[in-house]
Amino acid sequence: MSRKNIAFLFVIYFVVVAVYGALNAPHYDIVRITFWATGYAFVTYVASGMFPFAVWGVRGFKAAHAKSLFIPWAILAALLIIAGE
Repeated sequence: MSRKNIAFLFVIYFVVVAVYGALNAPHYDIVRITFWATGYAFVTYVASGMFPFAVWGVRGFKAAHAKSLFIPWAILAALLIIAGE
């Protein structure tokens, strides 16, 4: 994977989690929905990414090793989203 592909997947992942957070926001005010979605996305993004990034860091942060990063990251994110409901 190239560095551009990795960056693109990071952005797409954050957007997907932010949209999920916005759809599940308990408030109807646009400002509160925005803050809720951003906060939810940040917490899910960071919490689900800690372990895979630690593993990727041990492996040297090489682009070739990044592909294996996104599988556990997606699984952990899905578990966090399911556990949050």
